[in-house]
Amino acid sequence: MVRLIFLLAVCLLIPALCSAREMNVTVAPDLSSVEITVSAGMGALEAQSDEIWQSLKILANARLKRGYLRPIDAEKPVVYQVSLNHSSTQWGIARWHRPLRLSDWAHWLLTPASWSMTRPFALHIDVPNSGAAILPFQIVDSDAGRFHYNAMPVLPDHGGIAIFGNAQIQTIGIAGSNMTFAIIGEATEETERLFSWVETVAEVAMDVHGVSPGRDSLVVVVPVPFVGGVLPWAHVRRGGGSHIIVYVKEDAPETELYEDWTLFHDMTHSYHPYLRSGGRWVSEGFASYFQNVYRSQAGVVEPDFAYSRLRAGMERGRKENANDGNRRVTDGGRMRTYWTAAAMALAADLKIRRLSGGELTLSAIMGRFAANKLPAADNWHPRDYMSALDEEIGVAVMVPLYDEYVRDRLFPRVPTTERQWRQIFTSG
Repeated sequence: MVRLIFLLAVCLLIPALCSAREMNVTVAPDLSSVEITVSAGMGALEAQSDEIWQSLKILANARLKRGYLRPIDAEKPVVYQVSLNHSSTQWGIARWHRPLRLSDWAHWLLTPASWSMTRPFALHIDVPNSGAAILPFQIVDSDAGRFHYNAMPVLPDHGGIAIFGNAQIQTIGIAGSNMTFAIIGEATEETERLFSWVETVAEVAMDVHGVSPGRDSLVVVVPVPFVGGVLPWAHVRRGGGSHIIVYVKEDAPETELYEDWTLFHDMTHSYHPYLRSGGRWVSEGFASYFQNVYRSQAGVVEPDFAYSRLRAGMERGRKENANDGNRRVTDGGRMRTYWTAAAMALAADLKIRRLSGGELTLSAIMGRFAANKLPAADNWHPRDYMSALDEEIGVAVMVPLYDEYVRDRLFPRVPTTERQWRQIFTSG
């Protein structure tokens, strides 16, 4: 009771401290700009990208001072407007799926200078004509063009997608976490096939790792015409939370979607933090390893085929490295980058299974890390990530392997019996 009285007194004396932390975003009818009303008490706002200042227009109760947008009257809301710009590639996609606007949220969303991971702010977005608003934050609910998010803009310098307009969205709860799937374009039979495909891939990853990737996850599927491959391109962005953007050939045959490795590969990235300081070889190598494990355990390909693909990739890495003069992995070429840590993942998986009597696997350890540490507010050094995995194992496995592989200029060899690799490619 005493605490309640104290809090009420504080709110009466300093109302700015007790006001709601929320922003209301209204998207223009032609999707060319957003008008944002920031509730009183949010304090100074800062840009997460320099591009925001190029088209920002102050509409009420604010001034630019020392690189921040500051309220003139702390007890009144701040209102500003920003144009939504997109790249030439995004422009082409937006024309194909109009009405649509693709942008980076960091190019228009100012965030509180006092923001922290422990105190997100509410983001309410109104899109004309009941369009979609898709961002890589925690979605709370949505209804007919009105979307509500809890915004936790982690790692904004890594870029983060924002989609307004013509897109379909599904949010499902799996294993205590939400996964949101967005398909660009009108709702058609193909849309339903794509939803089913991406949900299946996500469920495979969760079955292998034992958990969903982090607290909330987003996968955006962009159908594109006039491309040769089934999945010509996919990538992971980290701004606002890890999210996958995958480009799919329009009307791609269902069997080819499931057989392609691309989305399986990028799903792995959702289970580890962004690895800085030359850590790309670790992240891409782990993804190259699990793209084969996922597909095999899902029954998309036979275990023999999956293992042969892993071995073929490692052989390409070995040949490229030898042709380049056996360089360090952090200086290596594309095959060296993608397959060295795949070999390390195989070696680690074998050792973890042996030490635990088959009770633990590398995938389970990565799942534990994801459940406990993601989303990550900071970049991680790859060795620190290895150390965190060792904490989950209870014995040093990953750090010694990392230290050996990062120093060795020769491509590693991992002797494996048929019994060992069959256990990996047929069970969790």
